[in-house]
Amino acid sequence: MQSNEITSLLKNPDFLREIEVYSNEEPDQLALKLAKAGVEHRTKLTQILQLYRKAQHKLPIWVEHKLALTKRTYEQSSSEACAKFKAGLIKGKTIADLTCGLGVDSYYFTQEFENVIAFEHNAETAEVTRFNMEKLGIQNITVNPEKFKGLSELKPDVIYVDPDRRTNSDSQGRNIEQYEPNILEHLEQWLAISGTVMIKLSPVTDITWIRNNIPQCSDIFVVSVKNEIKEILVLAVKDAAEITLHAVDINDHRIAQFSSSQSPAKSTSNTSSSKYLFEPGRVVIKSGLESEFLSHRGLKAINDSGTLAWVEKDEIELGRIFNIIDQGPSNKKSIKSLLKRHNVNRAEIICRNYFEQSKVVRKKLRLASGGNKFLIFTVIENSGVCFLADELLLV
Repeated sequence: MQSNEITSLLKNPDFLREIEVYSNEEPDQLALKLAKAGVEHRTKLTQILQLYRKAQHKLPIWVEHKLALTKRTYEQSSSEACAKFKAGLIKGKTIADLTCGLGVDSYYFTQEFENVIAFEHNAETAEVTRFNMEKLGIQNITVNPEKFKGLSELKPDVIYVDPDRRTNSDSQGRNIEQYEPNILEHLEQWLAISGTVMIKLSPVTDITWIRNNIPQCSDIFVVSVKNEIKEILVLAVKDAAEITLHAVDINDHRIAQFSSSQSPAKSTSNTSSSKYLFEPGRVVIKSGLESEFLSHRGLKAINDSGTLAWVEKDEIELGRIFNIIDQGPSNKKSIKSLLKRHNVNRAEIICRNYFEQSKVVRKKLRLASGGNKFLIFTVIENSGVCFLADELLLV
């Protein structure tokens, strides 16, 4: 469906009423009900309803206000939760969004800046974004269908770029040199125009690569939503000194964050009387802040990897706590005995700094997944150890 078709239909009161009537229908029943009711534009209505159903958690305002979106712009857009967070990191009078897309980031920038200049070189996408901003009543945004035209004359306080990561066969966006636009090629030029550049990168981007290849980097934010890493944000400035790393998890209306620019000495303990294990969240591990985080909380890692620590029963953000039921050597015979002793026939498997990956261990044990029990494998003093545990508290 073309963008102009979408915007035209979403201006039609009858079509909007049909969205309301059929919005709660089950997907497998929707097409049949629309056909029986003789609904006009039912194919297009089905497509839009399917997108809205998919977007209800990622883009709730877009769904609530019946805004226009396409499959491609939806997939490439930031979530509203991430967009709201990143908008709160930067301030100024004018911001230039060089890769506007659906306009989710630009929408939240309008709440922090007096003027937002949103560049979108795809004319159809630009029209969709313009339609959405008008429908939302946003007046301090200009959608420019040119590619960075007149950027130097605008002199924005901040430049934001979310480069297209699907311009090559690398669908996960690991090859940063092939992003469009090429951030490494343009960064010096952008910093000459604006004092601050914010870059959104794929969640699979290597943090060490950023450190080594973006010398202007001052801050790196690894952002997750409910413990699922969504994006990496880089703040670049003209005179960057040290780099501060930030692990951020957004959970409903709460944001948990840990930041550090230092690397403290590791504190480990191979034994403990504690009945609980703490595992740092994915965002902490991805940001490489395990040791700093554990040190800050006064926790002792069970080995040098820092991905598991002894903990008392307490609420700790950015991770989860396991209640240790039993433990023993990680050989197959010992584990089978442990499982039999506790009548466990299925469990999730976690391997942290272990000799093998989880899928290999599961295959060897022929153990079904699921249930509320966990087998946690690690190495203590060069020997494999297995903990049988259940999750005490997800935080």
